[in-house]
Amino acid sequence: MNKLINKLTHKKSLRIVLIIPFILQIITAVGLVGYLSFKNAEKAVNKLAFELQNEITDRVEDHIKDYLEYPQIITQSNINAFQLKQLSVDNQAALEQHLWKQVQLFKSVRSIYFAGNPEIGEYAFARREPDGTFVVRDFVDFPIRNTYAIDEQGQRTQLLYSQPFYPRQRPWYVTAVEAGYPTWGKVYNFSDGILGITFSAPIQDKAGNFQGVLAIDLLLSLISDFLRGLTISPSGQVFLIEPSGYLIGSSTSEQPFLPGKKDEKAQRLQAKNSQNPLTRITAQYLVNYFGDLSQITEAQQFSFKAFFWRAIASLPNA
Repeated sequence: MNKLINKLTHKKSLRIVLIIPFILQIITAVGLVGYLSFKNAEKAVNKLAFELQNEITDRVEDHIKDYLEYPQIITQSNINAFQLKQLSVDNQAALEQHLWKQVQLFKSVRSIYFAGNPEIGEYAFARREPDGTFVVRDFVDFPIRNTYAIDEQGQRTQLLYSQPFYPRQRPWYVTAVEAGYPTWGKVYNFSDGILGITFSAPIQDKAGNFQGVLAIDLLLSLISDFLRGLTISPSGQVFLIEPSGYLIGSSTSEQPFLPGKKDEKAQRLQAKNSQNPLTRITAQYLVNYFGDLSQITEAQQFSFKAFFWRAIASLPNA
């Protein structure tokens, strides 16, 4: 009986000895395949995320380039019109109507205006208000500038207010005269806080005689509208910043400026001071890593004449 038991026990032990290594090999193989599959899947997801980042930044770059072309196209059209004598500094009423119609055509344009010698009435101005109405401005008794409401035909309906104004002392005028060619100003807040930028150009007649300066105020708030319309990861976002770190636009609901209190002006917002955690952390990381944000290159960087912005697409890894 004992011999039988020992024999059975020996067979069982031998079976276990033979089976266990085989099972361990299977478990190891399955585990290794599972790990490799997981790592490959992780790499594939990260590759897709990287490709999505590139696609998004490319789309942003293309949109911004197109967006910033509008003022340049409008300006060149008006330069041609002055040189062909289709527009004249002597016909302020016709110039005002012309500028008003141009503002109507371009949703991204806030204002278009011309300043020659305002002391003799060489000035015209048209602007779209936040409520969708339009105003025009002129000088009757320099330096008092009058602002008028207009109707749907562009005809003045009432005087809204009058204020002293010296156009030839303004940065957009001085910059264009000093440069001698079309140029961009710095990003700044309009009086209502909305972010904008001005493109201005010296106007000359066909003989090369200086006529004045034409300027266009471009709204930058529509850039954020575009970014919010992008299809990105639910936990990702896109924002646009200057090398200085100031926000230009964001796919979040956050405004790129801090509203002023009472009579104070609105203040631009540094991305690293954003109330949005992802914007703030990403911006701070970039500052710590690069030191100078102008060092950001490759997929994140795109440039335009006279200024440089950075598009940052922040998406989660797998």
